[in-house]
Amino acid sequence: MHLLKREYPFLLLVSLVLFFNCQAPKEKPALTNIKSIQAFTDLTWYGQKLVRVDIVYQENVDLNNASP
Repeated sequence: MHLLKREYPFLLLVSLVLFFNCQAPKEKPALTNIKSIQAFTDLTWYGQKLVRVDIVYQENVDLNNASP
């Protein structure tokens, strides 16, 4: 039992490293990775205007470097 307590932090570290290294790499945003696009409009005095566009990507797409 004493041996397991001493090696527990090492086993935890190894399992965390394996978990994060074994994850599938994320893809860059591209047209082929888009799941859906929804546009929202609003009425104005002159007609309609675009207010918002929601783009939903598939899972496993890295949006960290995407700008609004």
